[in-house]
Amino acid sequence: IIACIHAFRACEDISIVRCQVEGAAKPEKKWTGFAINFYLSDDSNRHICEAIITHERIIAARRDIKGNEIDLIVRSAREILQLHTSLIVADVETSALKKFFENTCGHSWNKFKNWTTEAALDEWYGLSTDDTGQVSALNLQNNALDGDLAGLGALAQCTKLIHLDLSTNTSLRGNVRSLIKLTSLTVLSLKKCNLVTGTCDPLKELTSLQHLDISYTALEGVVEVFADLIRLKSLDVRGTRIDCSN
Repeated sequence: IIACIHAFRACEDISIVRCQVEGAAKPEKKWTGFAINFYLSDDSNRHICEAIITHERIIAARRDIKGNEIDLIVRSAREILQLHTSLIVADVETSALKKFFENTCGHSWNKFKNWTTEAALDEWYGLSTDDTGQVSALNLQNNALDGDLAGLGALAQCTKLIHLDLSTNTSLRGNVRSLIKLTSLTVLSLKKCNLVTGTCDPLKELTSLQHLDISYTALEGVVEVFADLIRLKSLDVRGTRIDCSN
């Protein structure tokens, strides 16, 4: 079985997207096989295939279980469809991140390890993913990002993005209107992005926000604009033109 797994990994004609132990969801259970999901490397549509490597005795035992064959077919088909959906989402997010990279002069960042490469997204500098592999956090503070905040609109394709820290990127500029597309955000920091200007009003649209730091920006307005953000736990507007007198 180990030899088969190594053969799959060494084959240049296929691209493996997931490997999973079968029948060992609980510690007390013994594994019954090893599933490999893959697509042919020259298949532009990335049709997902599945190979299950197991011992012949396991196959013989399953053959006599009523309905087992149908169950295996249905379960495998469901998992493959779920995996295919995940791959589509990953492609969309990767394209969005590459656009964001271009919009903020990525090759001039202080650090950009693995960005725009074929590496897994959670291996791109400053980027984290959730259990499903979708982008959940982006931490690029003090990293020499350069560009208009309008370029951040590309991140709207990352629908599970909840944490965005772009603090101390002093060449980021423009208004925050494009950020209203990032509706899943719970944490947002633009601290010391001193060229970020205009009204802070659009930020009231980010109704999931729990922590907001826009200190030492050039944003203006009145602090009451944040009153409807009922989930907000912390707010820092020091060093801004936001009126907190009322």
